[in-house]
Amino acid sequence: MSLRSNVKFVVSLIGGAIRQSLGDIFRQLADYFQSLPEDPPVPPKEEQPPVRLRPPAKIRRQAISRKPPPEVLGLANDVVEGVKPPKIRDRSGYNPKDHNQFKVAALGILRALLSDESNRPASAPALTRELKNTKTESTETTIRTACKTLVDDGIFDRVLDEQINSVVYWVKDFDAAHKLLAELEANPPYLPTEDGPLT
Repeated sequence: MSLRSNVKFVVSLIGGAIRQSLGDIFRQLADYFQSLPEDPPVPPKEEQPPVRLRPPAKIRRQAISRKPPPEVLGLANDVVEGVKPPKIRDRSGYNPKDHNQFKVAALGILRALLSDESNRPASAPALTRELKNTKTESTETTIRTACKTLVDDGIFDRVLDEQINSVVYWVKDFDAAHKLLAELEANPPYLPTEDGPLT
């Protein structure tokens, strides 16, 4: 046998096997598709007349009142059980000179600034430190308020010192300052402390 006849035999054998396999596959596919149920027929759609929409009715706008109804106002005036309404403080009539905290602070400030003949300016923090541990000790806020009030009365003057980045105060009207100091010392202010009135 020659090589050519061997190749023909092998090729014909492989070709036959491929044809047989493909035939089996196509036969199985044909059987499968024949066994599928048929789709039910779709009934023809009836055409419906188009729906005509009615134009929207005009919307009447009602005026909205920003004032709540009377029943809500009544509830607002009632005190809810266990909740107190916030107090509104009217500070329009507040005068710091009517309070002993101002008088104590003013007494200490006047004593500190009038004791030095050079009339050196002093800031509120410096005055707070100077009055510390004296009977005229006050908070820095009270001292600042007292100084501003004395400026408004024309007794003190003030300027912003940029070196210390604070407002400094000094005596402007010595006569008025000595008069106020005499009044405060004649009727010394007192705060509720163990020692009683300032002397």
